[in-house]
Amino acid sequence: MGSTEMLSSASSGAFLIILTGPSRTPPGLAGFLASFINKIKFVIKPYGSDILIFAQNNFLFRQISKKILYRADLIINTASNINNKCIELGGHSDKIHMIPMGTDLSIFHPNVSADHLRHQYNIQNSTRVILSARHISPLYNTDIIIKSIPPVLKKIK
Repeated sequence: MGSTEMLSSASSGAFLIILTGPSRTPPGLAGFLASFINKIKFVIKPYGSDILIFAQNNFLFRQISKKILYRADLIINTASNINNKCIELGGHSDKIHMIPMGTDLSIFHPNVSADHLRHQYNIQNSTRVILSARHISPLYNTDIIIKSIPPVLKKIK
């Protein structure tokens, strides 16, 4: 059953568990266990760190993740590198559905100008704005972004 059929069967009343990370347990573990007990279908959505870091650095986590990915009825991811790692760990490529993160600008295009936002938040036109929507965590190297600001400013002045 492909991802489209799986999603369709979910909306037609099939019992389905959707589990997401991140956590310090392999993604989809509860759904995996429930699928044996209740013979249900399950969907997992592992985060990048689940697959790219934890499954690589922890033998037990990797072995459990392999079994879960192999048994999952549908695997939803946000990037091709995560898809590739899921396949490498035993997930079936025909059960992977990628939903990219971000905003589809062909659908969402607010008519708000930068000038309007500067005025709304009282930001001077001469003030440079750097926005990072990432979580402040060592995983995302936010400290490196902050440390890079002074040398970048020197180059662009």
